This record gives sequence, structure tokens and C-alpha cells, in this order.
Amino acid sequence: MTYNGWTNRETWLVNLWIGNEEGSYRYWREEALRHWNRAMEDHADDPKQHAKQDLADQLKEEITDQAPTVTADLYADLMDCALCEIDWWEIADHLLTEFAEQTTAPEKNADRVERLAGVSFPLGLLVATPGALDRVPHEERLIALGRHADGDWGDCCPEDWHSNNSALADGLRLFSVYHTFGGTKFWIITEADRSVTTILLPEEY
Repeated sequence: MTYNGWTNRETWLVNLWIGNEEGSYRYWREEALRHWNRAMEDHADDPKQHAKQDLADQLKEEITDQAPTVTADLYADLMDCALCEIDWWEIADHLLTEFAEQTTAPEKNADRVERLAGVSFPLGLLVATPGALDRVPHEERLIALGRHADGDWGDCCPEDWHSNNSALADGLRLFSVYHTFGGTKFWIITEADRSVTTILLPEEY
């Protein structure tokens, strides 16, 4: 049984904490890029698999090492069991997707092209909350709006991505998640009637 589109809740939680804490998100995004660039140089035939392996190993090692040292008891065993359930490859794959899509040739990316083909919807009135205006640079807001309008829902979980694709056909609300280059998380929401599109921070919802 999956959880919010992820293999299990343990994997989802680790990814959630990585994405919600600015310093952690910036660090792991930079590490993902480092592994990707190295794999592109050393394994150009299949860079993502090699980068995924290296990043997954690093995620497991560093996050496991950060676990608090506790005496041998029930709770220590429960923590060990939870750590064993984490799918480190899935988290690594999620972190690497952005770089892989940027460098994958169009003919090798047919699924993405097919998914986005013909996607277009009115954004309506464009508004931004005070927090978004303050913490999301103007240029990055424009880039995110372009991605949102093209059906690129950013850092949504797979379940929310699927829901957005269905909402295009059903005329329901559209919801995207993005991060600035500095690691600030923000949302873009287009209302069901396509009258308004809002850029906001999660805490302003």
C-alpha cells in the first residue's frame, strides 16, 4: 500500500522534511546536481541510474547517521524498523528528476511531451500574497507561472500531479508546488473557474 503517491509513509516523511526545511532542501538539491554532473561525465550512456545509486547511498548514510543515539529499548527498535522501510532510491529519483528532464533529448522524453501537448488554460487575474512578493523573486514567479500554465506542476507528489491532470479535463482547481533557487517553497493555485491564479507561500494558505 502506498502513501500520498510514495512507496510508504516513511519514505514520504523523509522527502517531506527534505523539501520543507530550506537549508536541507538547498543542500540536497546541490548534492543531486553534483551527482548528476559527475554521472554525465563518467556515465553519459545512463547517467540517471548511476547518479541515483550514488545519491541514494549518500541519503541513507547521512540521514541514518543523524538519528539520535538512544539506549536499546522498544523505541530504538521502532526507529530502526522505520529507517529500514525508507526507499532511498525513490527519494533520489525525485531529487534528480529536474536535472534529468533538463538534459534528456526530446525523442527520449516522449512521455513528457505527450503529457504536455496541447495543455493550455486561462490563468485569469494574477495575484500574489505579501509573503510571495517578499520571498519569491519576480523573475522566478514568472518562470513558475509559465511552468504552471504548461502543465508542469513542479514538486507535487505523483498523486497530486495525477489529480491536476484530471482537473484539466474536469474543470477543477489546479495546484502546483515550486521552490525558488534559494529554497523557498511556494504554491500556485488556479481556481476551478479559471478566474484567478494566486502565488502564495504555504503558510499563507
